[in-house]
Amino acid sequence: ADEIRKKLLERSVELLDHKGRTAWVKREKTRRWSVDNREDQVREANRNLETKLMQIVRQRNLNAQLPRDRHPSISELVDILITNGVIIPTAGRSREFADTITRLGDKAARGEQITKEEFVDGDYTLAIAWFEMELDDMKELEQ
Repeated sequence: ADEIRKKLLERSVELLDHKGRTAWVKREKTRRWSVDNREDQVREANRNLETKLMQIVRQRNLNAQLPRDRHPSISELVDILITNGVIIPTAGRSREFADTITRLGDKAARGEQITKEEFVDGDYTLAIAWFEMELDDMKELEQ
């Protein structure tokens, strides 16, 4: 495990700083976002994140904790994983970032426009990058 952690730390990372909020993300994983078609980008990124989170829920046999009457939100999936010790809540970022991702995803699903400020100047892109890094690291540690 120490060897794997060392490999993860040696990787190229960069500190994303947005309005005083910072998060380390892998440079090769940093996505370039376009200000065009923001709603489509949010839907796609959320769908990909939701798929990864659901895979983890299934692998950990946590299906019984999913809501039975509807599809779970990203925030609910993250809460399940935090409650069961799968994701470690780093300074509240896990829940806060999940709420940001869910909020913009819900807005896109309702057909509302996502403003450039919400998308680029908000925490959404930082939240997606942070979750992608966390889930990739989790996957690598398990291998």
